[in-house]
Amino acid sequence: MLALVVAAFLALLLPAQEGPKTLPEGNWGGEHVGIEVDAKGVRFEFDCAHGTTGSIRLAEDGRFDAAGTFVRERPGPARPDGDRGDAARYSGRIEGDAMTLTVETTNPAETIGAYTLRRGRLPLLRKCQ
Repeated sequence: MLALVVAAFLALLLPAQEGPKTLPEGNWGGEHVGIEVDAKGVRFEFDCAHGTTGSIRLAEDGRFDAAGTFVRERPGPARPDGDRGDAARYSGRIEGDAMTLTVETTNPAETIGAYTLRRGRLPLLRKCQ
C-alpha cells in the first residue's frame, strides 16, 4: 500500500513524458507556398509545383528536417500517369506561428527556395500558365 501511495505522489511531482512534437495540423501560408497539415501528412503547394511528406517531427527548439517528394508542374492538363517527382528535403524552424522553410531536391541536388510562412494564413500563389 505504501508503494502505491509513493508512486502516486511521485507521478504528481514529475512532469509528464510527452511524445515527440509534430507540426501542428492546419494551414500555413506565405509568398509562393502553402502548406496543409493533417493526420495523413503534409502537403505543400508552390507556384508551379507541389510536394508531400509524412508527419513532420519538431526538435525541442522547433527545427525540423523531413524527407518527401517535390513534383514540378507544367501549364495545361495533368496526365493521369503523372510525374512522381524528385526526392526532396523540407527543413526549417517553427517559432510561435511563424515558419521558415527551405526546400531542396536531393537527386538532382538543387535548392528550390527559402520561404517564410504564418500559421492560419492563406498562401499567395501564382500558378503555372
